[in-house]
Amino acid sequence: MALANYFLFLAFFCQISILSLGAKESSGSDDVYQIGIGGPDSELKNPNFLNNVDSLLSNLISESSLGFFNTSTGDDDSDRAYGFYLCRGDISANKCNNCLKDVRQYLLNRRPFESYSNIIAYNTDLQCVVHYANDSRPFVYRENNTFTGAGFGDDLAQNQQYNTTLMSTLQELAREASYGNWTKANFATKVVDVTGSQEKIYVLVQCTPDISAMNCSNCISNLYSTFRPVAIGGRVLGFNCLMKFNNEPFFSNGYRNFMASYFLMILVLLSTTYITLM
Repeated sequence: MALANYFLFLAFFCQISILSLGAKESSGSDDVYQIGIGGPDSELKNPNFLNNVDSLLSNLISESSLGFFNTSTGDDDSDRAYGFYLCRGDISANKCNNCLKDVRQYLLNRRPFESYSNIIAYNTDLQCVVHYANDSRPFVYRENNTFTGAGFGDDLAQNQQYNTTLMSTLQELAREASYGNWTKANFATKVVDVTGSQEKIYVLVQCTPDISAMNCSNCISNLYSTFRPVAIGGRVLGFNCLMKFNNEPFFSNGYRNFMASYFLMILVLLSTTYITLM
């Protein structure tokens, strides 16, 4: 029985560890930002539109397990709110849900939809992006769609090799996107060594899954051509795609939770079998 107790203890310890990881994961997202597009619009004081935006945000959250969801809310075309959310392909459904809740709360607190007809909101780490508008035209793919970008960390001017490696990696990912052969639809990560140094570059790119592979490739190409990196880290957001890069790890490999659950299952089965045999 001592061995059975040992197995049960290990299973219990692993369960506690998994719950602990989940608790960390469920914490709030980073700071949220929003930008209104198209300028103030006095017509958006319509209370029906404001209510529809609120309903739209709730509907997006309710579908957070999908990673991407687009819909519209409202019975009257003049009041209808259109929108979608996109969560990064390396985060869990739980983290996606919490990120979307943070974005919704941010928007409800500041209510930019009372003044702007077209809003994109996102958190600092680009873990989730929400886009809504008062008509469907902003959601049709178009080229030259870089929305915002920011750099952080050391100046790239002092590290030409880093810059060269980064550019070639982004070009490579854009080419891969045109083939549509990413392991996860519209999402890819890459870790590359900087020649002649101990540095690595971590790169993540993603497109909304409602555009073609070729348009995804064009979208990513446009991001790095219109927002030339000036620092070793950066995030760039377009209407249909995003990218982030840094010299430190920031994305998940997608295996941690699966392996922990799989290991726990084996321990439980072993302990149960042992007790049965006893």
